[in-house]
This record gives sequence, C-alpha cells and structure tokens, in this order.
Amino acid sequence: MQIERQRLQREKQLREDAERARDELERRLIQLQDEAHMANEALLRSEQTADLLAEKAQIAEEEAKLLAKKAAEAETEMQRIKVTAMRGQEERRIMEQKVLEAEKRALKMAEESERRAKEAEQLKQDLQEARDSERRAKNKLLEITSKAIYMVTDRGHVRLSNTDSVQMCKIHVCTI
Repeated sequence: MQIERQRLQREKQLREDAERARDELERRLIQLQDEAHMANEALLRSEQTADLLAEKAQIAEEEAKLLAKKAAEAETEMQRIKVTAMRGQEERRIMEQKVLEAEKRALKMAEESERRAKEAEQLKQDLQEARDSERRAKNKLLEITSKAIYMVTDRGHVRLSNTDSVQMCKIHVCTI
C-alpha cells in the first residue's frame, strides 16, 4: 500500500514535470515563432528597400548622364557664340553677355551633373547596405527556423524536434 502510494506520487511528480517541460517548450515555440515572424517582416522591408534604392540609383545615374550631355551641349554653344561674337561693338557686348550666361549655365549643369553622380554613388552604397541587411535577415531567419530545442529531466529527455519549420513541431517524452 505504501509502495503503491509512493509509486502514484512518483508518477504524479513525473507527470507534473512533463507538463511543466511541455509548457516551457510551448512558450519557447511561441517565442521562436514571434522571432521568425519579425525576421520575415525585416526581410520583406529589406527587399523593398533594396528595390527602391536600385531604382533610385538607376534614375540618378540616367539624370547625371543627361546633365553631362547638356553641359557638353552648352559648352559647344558657348564656343559657337564666341566665334560669332566678333561683330560690331553692340553686337559684341550682347554676345559677351550671352557667353557669360552660357558659361554660368554650363557651370551650373556641370555642378549639377557632379552632384547627381555623387548621389548615384551614394544610392549604390545604400543599395549594397540594404542587400547586406537583407542577407543578414535571411541568415537570421534560417538560424531561427533550423533550431531544435532539447531539455533534459532527471528521468528522461523531453525533446522538441523541428520537422520542416518551427510551426510544425512535436513533443516527444522518452523515459529511461
């Protein structure tokens, strides 16, 4: 009778231990699912940011090329104006004014072209950083989804085994 009571007490204790272990594993599973969800969201944001930065970099590069072309055209126009400016005093004064304006425009366009080229380079760097961030987020997600959790009790092993994802887990109770 005493032995039977001790055995029942021991089984009750083992059941309570197993339930506590199961509850802890369920809590950890929920935590890992939350982490995986956050990592997925971060990955999605990184991918979107990388796409936007790539598009901005391409646009900035095209604008820089267009401004460089316009600057070259302005320089050509300035040279043409200088050649034709050799007529009469009034005509010469007007032409010098046009040359000065063309030089200013050419200078502004060259500065704008340089600024756009720098902006394109910065956007390329931002894109690389976004891709690196995306890679880190993917690695974190892989790390989270590939973890398997093991807990050892004094009478056996409780193991949470990972099948295809953290969301599909089984609890195994093994006694010695």
